[in-house]
Amino acid sequence: MSEQNAPVQPVADADDRLVPAEAGAPTPEERQRERFRTAFRDIVLGNALVGVIAVLLAMIVGSILIAATDEQVIAASGYFFARPGDTFAAIWDSISGRTARSSKAPSTTSAAPTSPTPSSRSRRR
Repeated sequence: MSEQNAPVQPVADADDRLVPAEAGAPTPEERQRERFRTAFRDIVLGNALVGVIAVLLAMIVGSILIAATDEQVIAASGYFFARPGDTFAAIWDSISGRTARSSKAPSTTSAAPTSPTPSSRSRRR
């Protein structure tokens, strides 16, 4: 019996239809593993890259909006061609200052009293 006339075992394809197995064709388990690898690669590489690009783009657009609405930047851009360094310094001060201020959470706790209260003095005696 030659290889061409060997009996063909049916296997399920991706749509769960029975098709004849070919020589060298992946088994259903191999197809399942490959499907998992492909999906995992698409999730990790595709969506992560889109997320990183989205965050970077949002930071750039936000920085441009901050710089465009700052009064010091507007005043310095009036004489941009005479002294461009002033405009760039004002842009940097505007963006870095607003970013630093916005990253700090507002303090909602009050400072602890520095002097002992009368009730704590009486307990010590």
